[in-house]
Amino acid sequence: MAEACYPATMVRYFMHVKDRHGFTFDDTGCQLPSLAAVRRRALENARSLMCDDVSCGVLDLRGAIEVTDERGATVMVLPFSECVEIWSNRIPPEYLPAFERDGLA
Repeated sequence: MAEACYPATMVRYFMHVKDRHGFTFDDTGCQLPSLAAVRRRALENARSLMCDDVSCGVLDLRGAIEVTDERGATVMVLPFSECVEIWSNRIPPEYLPAFERDGLA
């Protein structure tokens, strides 16, 4: 019989949020099979929080998701600044209409 890809029992992880509003303690947590899955979930959570803020006209990258295990040990800290790629406010030439790109505007 093939060996299982995941451990027989999954670990419960808690994703606490540190942001401009303070510290939000996750007292529910979620069971995940691996640290890779933990990172994916933390990334999803951080991006969702940032989307909520952007819809209100704010993007504060100083926050982080702090992940702890069932024993309370910190297993990962994912800064919001590592969850997105920031582009310049300058419009790249390839996005401009041809007449503007060619100086005919």
